[in-house]
Amino acid sequence: MGRADVSGMAQTVDVMAGTVLYIFDESDWDTRIHTANAARKLGWDVTIGLLCEDAPSVNSDFKIHPLPRPKNKFGPLAALSLMRDLRNAIKTNQPDLVHIVTLKYSFILGLATLFMKDIKRVYTLAGLGYLFRGEGHKPVIIRTLLSPLFFLVFYAARPHLIFQNEDDQIMFTAMEFAEEQNTTLIRGSGVDTSKFAVQPLPKEARPVVLMPTRLVHNKGVKVFIEAAKIAAQEVNADFQIAGGETKHNPAAITKDEMEAMLEGSPVEWLGRVENMPELLSQSTLIVYPSYYGEGVPRVLLEAAAVGRPIITTDHPGCKEAIIHEKTGLLVPVKDETATAKAIVQMLQSRDMCEAMGTEARIYCEAEYDVKTVAQRTAAIYETL
Repeated sequence: MGRADVSGMAQTVDVMAGTVLYIFDESDWDTRIHTANAARKLGWDVTIGLLCEDAPSVNSDFKIHPLPRPKNKFGPLAALSLMRDLRNAIKTNQPDLVHIVTLKYSFILGLATLFMKDIKRVYTLAGLGYLFRGEGHKPVIIRTLLSPLFFLVFYAARPHLIFQNEDDQIMFTAMEFAEEQNTTLIRGSGVDTSKFAVQPLPKEARPVVLMPTRLVHNKGVKVFIEAAKIAAQEVNADFQIAGGETKHNPAAITKDEMEAMLEGSPVEWLGRVENMPELLSQSTLIVYPSYYGEGVPRVLLEAAAVGRPIITTDHPGCKEAIIHEKTGLLVPVKDETATAKAIVQMLQSRDMCEAMGTEARIYCEAEYDVKTVAQRTAAIYETL
């Protein structure tokens, strides 16, 4: 299959029976399991290689092969350990096809299987992240050093690559890390629109402006805090950040850094929140000023599913999550003033927020329902 959006692909495909080892992180279970279900409906025998801290905590009728998730910083020793575990999983399960998710894990799997010629591979690159879109010299130096290995893993080995936004797809092929005919565009990982059901805007006098995020500098946390300071001078609202500390990212925000940025601001830091549907339903407006290497941010799809208008950046991945001036507003990256202006504009018109929230749900159902995304993904297996 060439470089294409497979949104029009038929939902029923006749395939010969085969075995697939589908590998993803346990934290992504609720989203990724739909692809496993879609593959099984197409006749595939599916085993799930589940990256987890200890024993898997999920209940499933799929065969589960636990894989230890690296607990410490993702250095060479952790990578080598994971390579060994992935090779063992392949030898144990003898799959015809292996499908793994994220750039980091795809790279490690690619190294582990360089000399395994009979296995077909599918890699979902859910955003190119720090290595390709991080700021400063460090990501450039690391990427340059790794370029020969990237060529071997993603170009010479001929895996099939799934990209979540066209900018990433174009960048990766332009850098000659992949051939166009070995790539497919499937926007986002999808969202369970039944779990994230549409909810009316809350009726409280003080609207809630929420930024749901991992605590990474490039997600625009400081931009949100500064924009909140400006907007709070014109609108009466509560500003919140929902997200816990993160690991394994060079741009992660520490607790001390977070508290320093929040000092003197109107923003409340909620920490990690488990019940996201409830939190989103209590919010009026979602703001996500990211300039990170996103695929299509799941938090924005979840917000759209609940029927919330969104302010986000005109940046790869983020811009795909909304329709500008219909389901939300796009603002320039790192622009606190423009972000604050957009917040004020939205909060001064409840009718605008309600209309955009309604359109956001419609757009999400049409383009990003997780079952549709899963069907498009599983259908790729047959083409290989």
